[in-house]
This record gives sequence, C-alpha cells and structure tokens, in this order.
Amino acid sequence: MRGHVPEVPERSQENKKLFLQERSWFNVECAKCNATVENKEAKFCPFCGTPLNEFAPPPSPSKSKKAIWIGLGVLTYLLLVIGFVARESLAQVLPFLSPSNSARAAKLAPGNTDLFLVVNPNLDQVKNFARIRDIYLSIPEVKDAFDDLRRDFEDEFGLDFNEDVKPWLGREIALIVPNYSHEELYLLAVSTTNMKKASACLQKVRQHWEKEGMAFKDRTYQGVEITVETGGSSPVAYALHEGFLLLAESEEAIEKAIDMTRQKGAATLAKNENYKKVMKKLPANRSGACYINAENIPDIIKDELNTDFPVESLHHLEAYQGLGFSISFTGEGVRFDYSLAYDKEKLPKDLPPPEKVEKTITLAPENSLVFIGGVHLNYVMEKILEDIQKEPDFKDIDAEIEYNLGIDIESDLLSWLGSEYGLAIVPDRDGLLGKETHLGMLAMFSVKDIQKAKRLMDKIADLLDEEGFVSDSVKVDGKNIKYFYDPYTEAFMLGYGFTDNILVIGSSENLVKEAVTGDGSSLADSNTYKKAFASLQPKYEGCIFIDVERIVDTVRSNLDRLDRRSFDREVYPFVKPLQAVSYRQARTDDNFLSGTLVVFVEEPVNFSRKELSYEL
Repeated sequence: MRGHVPEVPERSQENKKLFLQERSWFNVECAKCNATVENKEAKFCPFCGTPLNEFAPPPSPSKSKKAIWIGLGVLTYLLLVIGFVARESLAQVLPFLSPSNSARAAKLAPGNTDLFLVVNPNLDQVKNFARIRDIYLSIPEVKDAFDDLRRDFEDEFGLDFNEDVKPWLGREIALIVPNYSHEELYLLAVSTTNMKKASACLQKVRQHWEKEGMAFKDRTYQGVEITVETGGSSPVAYALHEGFLLLAESEEAIEKAIDMTRQKGAATLAKNENYKKVMKKLPANRSGACYINAENIPDIIKDELNTDFPVESLHHLEAYQGLGFSISFTGEGVRFDYSLAYDKEKLPKDLPPPEKVEKTITLAPENSLVFIGGVHLNYVMEKILEDIQKEPDFKDIDAEIEYNLGIDIESDLLSWLGSEYGLAIVPDRDGLLGKETHLGMLAMFSVKDIQKAKRLMDKIADLLDEEGFVSDSVKVDGKNIKYFYDPYTEAFMLGYGFTDNILVIGSSENLVKEAVTGDGSSLADSNTYKKAFASLQPKYEGCIFIDVERIVDTVRSNLDRLDRRSFDREVYPFVKPLQAVSYRQARTDDNFLSGTLVVFVEEPVNFSRKELSYEL
C-alpha cells in the first residue's frame, strides 16, 4: 500500500549508539526521536518510522557558524547604514551619538553666515566641566552667586529649570548671526530631546508673560507654527522645528532658518568648505566653538573705522578665509583654541618664515608674574613705518625728530632691530611704579647689529644726560651696564645692557644685572611655567604666561586693610582656584595660524574663611 509505514523494531539507547557507529548512511535528524540518519535518501526513520521528508534537515555545525557570521555581518552593515542616515535624528534622543565637533544647527544657517557660535559638549566634556563646577561651587560666595542667578531665571520666566527645562533640553545651543548689521536676523537655536515637553515649557512661559500683560499671535509658515510676541518694544518670535527651539527678534529670522532645511540643495553653512576646514582644525573633544567668516572682515573694519584711517594697510586681511575658536574642559582646567585659515598666495611675499621664541624666555626672572614673547618685531615695525610714511605729514615729523633728537627711525633703529622680543612683569620693591606698587619691568630685544644698537643707546644716554638725569656706568662679569637716576629724588629710573645679542632694559638695578649676567633663576626653569606649557605645541612664534596665583597674592599683599576686606569678599573667592594662564601660537604647514590658551584651575588647598580678612 502506498501509505503503509514499515514497522521498525524499537531499539534501546545503547543499541542506537552502536548502530550509528557501525552504519554511515545516517545524516538526517529525526524530529520525533532525535536519531541521526546518515542516508540522505531515507524517507523514514529506521528507529521510530517517522517520515523524514516532512522535516528540513538541520545544517551542519560548520554551516551553522557560517550562517551566524553572515547574519552578524548583515546586521552590522544595516546598523552602520541606519546610523549614518539617521544619526542626526537619533542624536536628538541619544546625544552621545553625535560627535562633539559636528554642529547640527549649522544646517539652519546660510553658507555666508558672518558668525556661528555653538555649545555642544560630549560626555567627556561634561565630566571635566563638572570637576571645575564642583571646585567653584564648594566656595560659599560662588555658590551664593550661582543660586541668585538661578532664582532670577525662575522669576523672569516662571520656570523651574529641573522640572520644566531639563527634561527636554538637548546638548546643543547655537547663535547664528547671518549679517552683523542686521540684528533682527540673529537666531538662537536650542536643541530638544522631547518636542512635546519643549512645547509644554513654551506654553508655560507664554502664560507667565501673558499675566504680565504681553500678547502673542500664532501663524504657520511652511507647516511650522511660529509664535510672535506683539506690542512689546523688543518683540520675540519662537518656533519648534527640526529638533530645535528657534528664538529670534523677528519672524523673518525663523522663516529663513526653515527655508534652509526645506530648500533642496540649499547652500547652508554646514556645506561651506571654509567652515568645514576651520572647524576640523579645532580639537574634536570640545564643549563649544565659534566660526567667523573672515572673508567679510575687511569690509566690516572699513565700515567701522574712520575714513581717514589708511585702509590700504588692511589689504593682507583679504588672505584670511575663516577663523575658528573653541573651548574645552580638560583635566587641567579650561582650554581655548583658535585656527585662522588663510590663502598663502594673498599674503605679503616678504613675510618672514616661522621662528621660535628662545632667548628672551631664558632671561626672564623665575618669579615673573607675566611674560609676553614673540618674533618678527623688526618686520612689523618696518610695515608700520611704511604705512606711516604714506601720511602727508610724516616727512615733517620725521625731520623734526631727527633735528631735535638726532635720531633717524629707519637708520638708527630698524637697521639693527632683530626679530625676537620679550617683556616680563615681576614683583620688585624698587621697580617701575615705585615702592607703593612693588612691580618691575624687564624688556628684551634681539639685536642683529650690536654696534649700531650700542650707538643708538649711547645717543639716548647723551640726551638723558642733557636733561639732567644722573647716569652711572658699571662693569659686571665683563659686561657693561648703564643706570639712570632721577636728578631730584635719586630714585632709580631705568638701566640697560647687552648680553648674547639681546638688548636688556629694566626698571631696577637688580633686574638688569641678573638678566645681563645670568646670575638669577630663569622663568624657563620654573615648575609653574613648565607645567603651564607641558601640553602646548613645542614650536611657537608667540607666547604669553601669567602666574595668576602669584599675581593675586601680590595684589592682595599691597592692599590696605579696608581694600583687602572688599577684595576678599568680592574678588578673592572667584580667582583663588585659578593657578596660571599659558598661550602659544604658530603657523602650520597647512596654511593655518593656530594658537592655544589654557587656564589652569585647581581646588584651593586649605581654603577657608580663616584665610580671608572678613567674616560673614
């Protein structure tokens, strides 16, 4: 019979195993008894008689593993595709999916936007910011000031930040300035993670302001509802669009932002090559950034400056393409970076190659409060002189200087002036501003022709002698130093000397002597200085160092009791965590001028009210 199933004798589990080992024609698994049948052509299970053709054979272990890997590969590919296509939408809900150096709000701005400012920290930045925040909020005076600001916010808008704003607030806030001269087009874009909660918050603000007598109207533009405050001296318009709360002084600003997202192929800032190039140059791990369309800077300056100003001297600004700034929170404190993109072909052909500040930093005293160093001083002075010489009255002024002082600016000064310069401000009881202020100054200039430099300084010394100043020439370690004193009070005025092709001018005898002879400790060997510049680029054309902690202590020690009480109450708590500020800049090989400034913030050691000169 066609449907007959042959009887197969039952086998014990032991017999099954022996049978399978002896026979090699089973490779199909029976769905009923789980026996393995090696004969692919078998239609019935030889153990229980169940038809085998009703069940699909399981894959071999090797094929099963291969299928798993293929499945995982397809899944990974789909996730990558979906993540790339929908990353901006997902970033509204999961902010960490959007990299910190990408600003979604840039798609709302036109490509030729004058200024774009964005705050969009990632998780790492939030952690570092929290460290600095906790340092400051641990100081009672700072905590009180912060609480006052929060109360003012709640009173102004009728909101509780934690309940009404935090649930929908995204991680990106941007200010868009399409044109500096049209304030009504300025736009603030605040990203949202929940549009419904953001709408409820706006409704609450509206009701609060309506109770204050303000009136609003609603209208729709391209399917987007725009709310406008009417009747006020400073109108406000807002809308929710593309995951952003848009705020502006005019409906037009919001409409233009909507147009940027609705027009296919719109030339947005996000597509602008200069914008992308500049923002990419800034640190990727940052909390916020600012982009300035540098191509518009010459026109803006010419509009703002007096017409009598020699605007021809600004021609080099036409080489600038884009300027970017960023702020980052690091383990050290707060870091600011900038990058200026330029067209090398439009820069002056005689622009000198990059150099490094080297000699002057070694002459600056170890206890310097401030040090400023740079290069290309001679080049800058020559360009300034060229611009001044274009003025019609210059020849008369130049002739008068030469007649009265016997000094020709070009031959007596620029002929020997070198590239590097440095300026140090130091604590000094006999210094620049007298015994009341205890500050001194040391200026250093590199010299390319020592004999010409000495002749100019001799001319200046003769002029001071003619004016009645008392001078004294000394020789220390084989080096000549000249000092000048006030003829009436005999107080020290200034001194100068030469060392290693560097002209040193100082405001006290000790400052000049230590710099010329090298007897004093150098700022370059200071632990504070080394720490301040440890993370910055080693090659630089300009630098600034500020020892904030030492400045604060110096200023505080020079105050009388009454002023110190006021200082301790209003200033000291806010500046106490600041340790130092460091800055370096340099030109790079990819046509950028880049710089970094770091503000070092540390928790005050043993900071308490006992340290202050007042009691609450």
